[in-house]
Amino acid sequence: MIRIARTLVVTLAALTIAGTASAQMGGHGAGNGTGTGTGTGTHAGTGPAGMPGGPGFGPGAGGVLLVAPDGTTVVVAHEPSTTAGTPGTSQLIAVAPNGSVVWRFSAQGAIPDAVLAGSLVVAAVETVTPAADAATAPTVDASVVGLSLATGAQAWSTAVTGSVQALEAASDGVRALLVERVAAADGTGSAAAGAGGAQAGTGARTLASFNLSGALLWQVALAVE
Repeated sequence: MIRIARTLVVTLAALTIAGTASAQMGGHGAGNGTGTGTGTGTHAGTGPAGMPGGPGFGPGAGGVLLVAPDGTTVVVAHEPSTTAGTPGTSQLIAVAPNGSVVWRFSAQGAIPDAVLAGSLVVAAVETVTPAADAATAPTVDASVVGLSLATGAQAWSTAVTGSVQALEAASDGVRALLVERVAAADGTGSAAAGAGGAQAGTGARTLASFNLSGALLWQVALAVE
């Protein structure tokens, strides 16, 4: 009887230790957030619960990064204006494979997007004049510009209506997604402009196609945002 009692005590102690260890391990969960995992422990997860968004690097925030087959890299740099209500200055900068700057193209306003198309760098250039009040839309002067990849010389410039939301190279030229911004329907004007971008609100969207000489091939009106 004494041996049986001792065996039961040892068995219960082992089960208690195993249960505690399992609870502690289960508390780490999947490694993200504060989940308690599959065990009964209460340890917080060791991973981040969700990283906040970092600074913007997309179109309009100087996030253009193009690499040509020969290794030439083209990037955008933007210098905000120090005077309220006036546009800053943007540059397309071409860098050779050895790290030397080959050429620079400067523009007043923003260069929200650019693509490689044939022997050209095709870029969107736009200047936004802020709206006078929430009931009116900002004024956008935008164009699509073709530059020589080798020298940076401007080959052509075609004015467009609205803001250039995106560019994409195609076999016959370049496609551009255009948005003509207007004031928000409720008169609030919605969100403020980004790095040279137009103030948010409702707007007509258009898909346009340009050839490598800058001529408009066709355009299609899309649904209103």
